[in-house]
Amino acid sequence: MNVKPDTAAGKFYPADRTELLDLIDNFYANCRNSSGYYSRAVIVPHAGYIFSGQLAAQGYMYLNPEFEKIFIIAPSHYSRIYGCVSCDFDEFETPLGNCKVDKDITKEF
Repeated sequence: MNVKPDTAAGKFYPADRTELLDLIDNFYANCRNSSGYYSRAVIVPHAGYIFSGQLAAQGYMYLNPEFEKIFIIAPSHYSRIYGCVSCDFDEFETPLGNCKVDKDITKEF
């Protein structure tokens, strides 16, 4: 199995599972979806959680909670890429557990 190591844990967010869950819970405790409407997609910042976590959580509050798949579209910070590329990993490592990649949908992209 090809697992992408978590290189951001301990830098952009806590590496400890409990500490990370507490931080995320705190962000959500300070947000609400007052409209009652949900979106199929949101655009949120992707900096360290101390800088962008609260705003990202507010955006996530507007996502329909009955989702089947999550698509993460992000830039490359390390090399110039023309067009779109997809990852070749089977899973992404996180402090909250590994996140599986749907290889069939990835191929369709």
